[in-house]
Amino acid sequence: MCIRDSTKCERYYIIADSTKETMTEKKLTKIRQKAELIIIPDSKHVVMLDNETRFNEEIKKILK
Repeated sequence: MCIRDSTKCERYYIIADSTKETMTEKKLTKIRQKAELIIIPDSKHVVMLDNETRFNEEIKKILK
């Protein structure tokens, strides 16, 4: 999930903990060059539901 906060012109890339494990270091480096990478622990494919509390905390940080 990629979120762009248009007021700050910053980019955030939110991924599940399990997704990070399957990504190559090259892909993670490429993401980090373009956006702030946020990894939600204890989550799988549906990151916003698998660890809803942590996901919502991260979204609140972005929107402040």
